[in-house]
Amino acid sequence: MEERFRIAFAGVDHGIMQWSDYIIRDKLLEMQKNGEINAAVLLIHEGKEYYPKHLGEQVEYSEYFVNNAGADLVIIHHPHVLQGIRI
Repeated sequence: MEERFRIAFAGVDHGIMQWSDYIIRDKLLEMQKNGEINAAVLLIHEGKEYYPKHLGEQVEYSEYFVNNAGADLVIIHHPHVLQGIRI
């Protein structure tokens, strides 16, 4: 049988983050537990437009999904400018 590397992509908008973060977290954890995915990428539409630095909320969301949902990569898009990378 051919080995496959499966990546889950999930996207969320800040406007619905309050009620959807647990749904996304639970689904990603379930997929990881069942061996359905090898990695998870989360795309979040969040941030202050044209602001060159990360906002506290962006850091909190990223850390939440990495620490609690097993996200391997969190990409935050919306500001329309590069804000740098956090590892």
